[in-house]
Amino acid sequence: MTERIERFRSTYLKHIDDLETSQGKTRAMELAVGGHFAALGTLELALLRQHGLQPQHDVVDVGCGSGRLAIKLRDVQTGGYLGIDVVPKLVDYARDTAQRPDWRFEVGQGLVIPAPDASADYVVFFSVLTHLNQEEAFRYLAEAARVLRPGGRVVFSFLEFAIGAHWFIFDGVLKDTNPDKVLNHFMDRDQIRAFAVRLGLTVEHLIDGDKPHIPLTEAVVYDDGTRVEGMGLLGQSVAVLVRDDGMAQSATPSEVVHSLRVLQRQPLHLQATLADVQVPTPVYLCIERDGQLLNVSADGSLTHVMGSSASPAPWGWHQPGADAGLSIELPAGVDASTATVVYVGLGPDLGTVVQQVRYARAALT
Repeated sequence: MTERIERFRSTYLKHIDDLETSQGKTRAMELAVGGHFAALGTLELALLRQHGLQPQHDVVDVGCGSGRLAIKLRDVQTGGYLGIDVVPKLVDYARDTAQRPDWRFEVGQGLVIPAPDASADYVVFFSVLTHLNQEEAFRYLAEAARVLRPGGRVVFSFLEFAIGAHWFIFDGVLKDTNPDKVLNHFMDRDQIRAFAVRLGLTVEHLIDGDKPHIPLTEAVVYDDGTRVEGMGLLGQSVAVLVRDDGMAQSATPSEVVHSLRVLQRQPLHLQATLADVQVPTPVYLCIERDGQLLNVSADGSLTHVMGSSASPAPWGWHQPGADAGLSIELPAGVDASTATVVYVGLGPDLGTVVQQVRYARAALT
């Protein structure tokens, strides 16, 4: 690993020097990370906001490059930031350009994140795990799990053979005979799920890389002049993993019941990922009680929905393009005195309900 990184670093530094000679420093630093600097930075920030990033959150940006994401974060993020990259010249440029003396930019040393345990809300890897083998990817994700706070998220992009649009990258690998070529590694979703289980993480989303799924509040303009509005995509697929918030293990039944009773009086605000839904979609509210998953309808009636043929009653419907925030409230008639967890899910089928539990758990903390 160390030898490969050193070869990569040396080759990359020469590549940057050549770009600076022909393009000038600023443009060289944009092209050194693949170009489309502003466009991709905007998309990355929009993606993180879509998945719950708030201004006060602490972010670790592994593979920060020349600051594509950092520059977009600098004027909106009040929380901490740690940018890591193996190429010193890129790190220096990112630090100088971000102009945030309260943020840290570090040259990466191996597969280590130089941050304390439970110190970050988000750890992101944009086009990083794509250049690591399986063992290296697992070790880096283990580091991410270590530094995440309970309820924190890992967001990473990946390549997969199931997405036809990714094949050209593998085809290029087959044709490249250079022994020092950059590794382009493909991951499958079963591998991601297996990694998550062993790292104490839960897979929240696995998103196809060829489908627009990132809600945009401003137009994105690529280097060739292409303009994208409404919904965008990175091109690579995206995984969102969440660290268990520990509520089910650490909270006593009385503490959980108290949280639910509070929810009966106050709306439960969820920054759920609704804007990536392309069609009108039912929103369900369920509670788990005595091992049973009960659907709560808007009038407060309960229906057993797991292990029965009953169809869940939607709480409401999400319309595409609507505000990504969702506010719901347990009806006064719902007896939550013996309930353990509130679930909120997006349709179109009930199976999605269970996958959305993290939104509700995060809101309870």
